[in-house]
Amino acid sequence: MLSTSTLTHLAVAAAVVYRFLGVWDLLAPGSAARVFLGLRSPSPKDTDDDAQSDAIPTLVPMLGARDVTVGAAILWLAHEAETHALGVVVLSASALNFVDAWAVARRRGAVLGAAPALFSLAFVGLGYGLLVGRG
Repeated sequence: MLSTSTLTHLAVAAAVVYRFLGVWDLLAPGSAARVFLGLRSPSPKDTDDDAQSDAIPTLVPMLGARDVTVGAAILWLAHEAETHALGVVVLSASALNFVDAWAVARRRGAVLGAAPALFSLAFVGLGYGLLVGRG
């Protein structure tokens, strides 16, 4: 099994990825929605009656805020050497990752959905290792 120090460093690396994706969602929701979900941004010709015209600029930044927050929590707990709490947050985040993987697979296919699914599985192992590792 990997050492607690190595697991913590892996959690920090994952937190950096989380924060990057979150900032992308916040600053360029149309781009993020297109790349990950194959959704198009609303165009000026879309009307308020269009059910999807507001979805991307409204919902994608919410996902970004979630990712920035999870990344910040992981970074803080790693900094404070709160290994058990770090494991809990990482395991909790893995549930979010699985839902993200499902959404990507649903919209873009199983091949593209496999990447976030593998990230999710790695997060489960990482969180578990942080929970049981006490040294």
